[in-house]
Amino acid sequence: MKEQIISIDETEILEKYHLSHLTSKLIAASKLNDEQIQDLLFGNDYLTPSQDFCVQQAKEMILEAKKNHEKVFIAGDYDCDGICATSIMKYSLDHLMIENGYYIPDRFKDGYGLNTNVVRQALDKGYQLFVTVDNGVKCFDAIEMIHQNGAKIIVTDHHRIEDEIDADVVVHPNYMDEKYCNLCGAGVALQISRSLVGNQPQLTALAAVASVGDAMPLWKETRCIVKEGLKVIENGQVPSLNAMIYEGSPIDKDTLAFQVVPKINAVGRMGGKFNPNTLIPFLLSRDFTVVQDYVKQLNGVNNQRKSLSKKMVDKATSMIQEDQHGLLIYDDSFHQGLCGLVAGKIASEYQKPTLVFSKNDGIYKGSGRSIEGFNLFEFLASNFDEFESFGGHAFAVGLSIKENKFPLFEQKFLGKMNEAELPIVHNSSKGIEISEDLITLEEVSSLRRLEPYPSEMVEPNFAVLNPKVRGCYETSKITKYSFENSLAGYEGLLFPYRKLETLQNPNVIVGKLKLNEWNHQLICQMNIEDME
Repeated sequence: MKEQIISIDETEILEKYHLSHLTSKLIAASKLNDEQIQDLLFGNDYLTPSQDFCVQQAKEMILEAKKNHEKVFIAGDYDCDGICATSIMKYSLDHLMIENGYYIPDRFKDGYGLNTNVVRQALDKGYQLFVTVDNGVKCFDAIEMIHQNGAKIIVTDHHRIEDEIDADVVVHPNYMDEKYCNLCGAGVALQISRSLVGNQPQLTALAAVASVGDAMPLWKETRCIVKEGLKVIENGQVPSLNAMIYEGSPIDKDTLAFQVVPKINAVGRMGGKFNPNTLIPFLLSRDFTVVQDYVKQLNGVNNQRKSLSKKMVDKATSMIQEDQHGLLIYDDSFHQGLCGLVAGKIASEYQKPTLVFSKNDGIYKGSGRSIEGFNLFEFLASNFDEFESFGGHAFAVGLSIKENKFPLFEQKFLGKMNEAELPIVHNSSKGIEISEDLITLEEVSSLRRLEPYPSEMVEPNFAVLNPKVRGCYETSKITKYSFENSLAGYEGLLFPYRKLETLQNPNVIVGKLKLNEWNHQLICQMNIEDME
């Protein structure tokens, strides 16, 4: 089995917090600290609009622009977070009837962040106030040009601040109450939006998608945003997001991560004829026909992305030297826009910090992804100075290096990674052993209190030893089990993509528990992920 079966004594958690057995076992297995448990169980589920000074400054400057009939330019970014943040700001300015425009840069032509070419074009069109979203803490030349031409700029960002930013206003988690410390770019934009136009459920849903897409820690206000955003999507209030979700899929964090975020990201990653700027009116559209037509195109681009990224992952995997503590992989044939995806898949598979590079015009451009417990941004920032450009956060970085400096960087990176202290990671996932009599409507329902699961928690996989099989039947699409326990019993579903042999009488089953409605009846169900 791939799963490591673990036995957990939940008594202390159960008695201290008066929880169900399944919930207590999952918390105990995750080894959360008391602050995390308190946030998970008793944290405020309601959104708390920021009252921080920087947010109020931004609000006043935008309202001043409205009063003076000034045009406002939104400078976005090409990833899911940047796209959603741009949509949030665009909706808010439209709602206030402020004349505005926006631009999502081309990853390959413009690069990351607001640059002077875009500033010049915007100034020529009469824009007098610039607002960056999900970028800006490094756009020093752009800020200088804006000020030289008598315009103003509000920087809203969540990436690490390394040098003083000479913007008129900087809205950043660093300058906000601690409850906002985990905001993504769209989360920051949402705080400004809420101060301007109040609660708009559609915008909360966009910030939730962005938070999941940027793998933000699901604690404090970010947790509230994701929980509330999932409710909005489940109620069908955002046609564009609902159209990207396959029919019958649960509305949860994983569905956003695997069905929505990749489609939004695919546009910026692939380049070519599909313009990421068209994503903004799509995400904000209430027209069902427009949304459906766009999603068909979006699916096509995403399918191209999946095909190409699979080829890259296969090639990159063949180049791995497994004796290294950190992985650095590069190839001239790699697609620049997919390096981050490939790095993420390999880092997850091998549980090692990973950098993946492509090369274009004498520059190696790459992306890095880390593992839980290792701050890749800090490691690179404190050990290397070969970068032409560098940015990101603990888990994900983007960087570029001139060709003549790359061999030295590679040598230093691999050497310093081998010296670094990496967290101990067990590759096998854990299945928490439970009695099958705990699989009841009340117990399984109680698990929803912990959703969406933060990354610090173990996967909610539960293991039943020697399950009692009532029956089993196979179809081409699914294998369905009926299991006994002391109450109403439960079902098990085994999908072909798991590539597991169908066993008539398994010794152990491992999977995620959920409630399923069938013929107006709720039943307990395990989606089987492993068995023997």
